[in-house]
Amino acid sequence: MIIAFEGLPGAAKTTTAQLLAARLKAACVIESTHNHPFLDSVYRDDARHDLEVELAFLLLHASAWRAIDPAATTVTDFTRVKDLLFARDMLTVREDLDVFEATYSRLHDGSPDADIVIYLRARPELALERVRKRYEHDSHRLFEKSMELERLTRIEHRYEEHHDQLGNTVLDLDLSDLLDSEESEQLSKQRVADAALAILAPYLGL
Repeated sequence: MIIAFEGLPGAAKTTTAQLLAARLKAACVIESTHNHPFLDSVYRDDARHDLEVELAFLLLHASAWRAIDPAATTVTDFTRVKDLLFARDMLTVREDLDVFEATYSRLHDGSPDADIVIYLRARPELALERVRKRYEHDSHRLFEKSMELERLTRIEHRYEEHHDQLGNTVLDLDLSDLLDSEESEQLSKQRVADAALAILAPYLGL
């Protein structure tokens, strides 16, 4: 079984996936964004090489996704559909999108969808606030410094438009009451993990 988390940058996908995997004693596959060769330009719309950026993400994610054993329980902080949604937002040249979609189809030929996706629903304003906090403390996140609210809003619209295509079963978890800026980050993330486990319980026979 593949359990995946999706949502805006800053929605606590990675930490929640790690906490949940530990509780379920499951394998955990985490997005290796820091290996992206064009990382510095990812959120700089004035300096992006759009096709290269999106293909690099696709190669990183597809390689990790294809290595997942569908017979085991695996928790991951991304879905394979994510790259397609981001590319359709960023690639405004039709020929570039054609190249991307053909490559996506080839790389994921025979790849399974996520069995259960938990969509961490966060307002773009909340996501941006969390992103700004984390790149101050994580050198791997400095590329997010140029992220803007408009970009997050566009990404949110893409997720909403393709919500039901993220996986075989898509469950929503609203973060508005779970992430508290007045308490420690760790406590907030534990609360999100608790809520994720609660909505998963009926599907896991817990």
